Amino acid sequence: MFGKDRDEKTSTAIVGFIGPGMRVDGKVVFEHTVRIEGEVKGEITGNGTLVVGEGATIEAEVKADTAIITGTVTGVIEAATRVEIKAPGRVTGEVRTPNLIIGDGAVFEGNSVVLKKTTPARPFEINFSSDEAAPGTEAGEAAAGEAAGGEPTGGEPAGGEPVRRGFFRGSG
Repeated sequence: MFGKDRDEKTSTAIVGFIGPGMRVDGKVVFEHTVRIEGEVKGEITGNGTLVVGEGATIEAEVKADTAIITGTVTGVIEAATRVEIKAPGRVTGEVRTPNLIIGDGAVFEGNSVVLKKTTPARPFEINFSSDEAAPGTEAGEAAAGEAAGGEPTGGEPAGGEPVRRGFFRGSG
């Protein structure tokens, strides 16, 4: 369970879990895959997949490689690979990703920004030993945004891609 076995986990293995009845106020930082079934308010940053379960409620700025949502998320989601909203999932806010999938019965209300698809080895820089480029610091946020193909200094989205605004509901 500890040490050597942890290094052998694949990127699809769930290495973190916030269960029903749990609430996190602040910052969640992860590697590989994390599943949230409880509540998170603040910031979620990780290299890997964020799975938001049906009973989960999130109010946060989210940065991950992939986000799969069947719960409720309010805030900004930035994913280097894709965001998938599945029924009965509900997202309110802004989604920034090269691939947005809204399934039958899912709801997305807000803005979407289509990013250029990139294939970095690590979409977001996570440095556990230094505050210099840590998430939440100016250097860390700049590094994370640039690594994901986002806006390095503000202005138009990377590549001048259009911003989509509106209310979307999957058919069904």
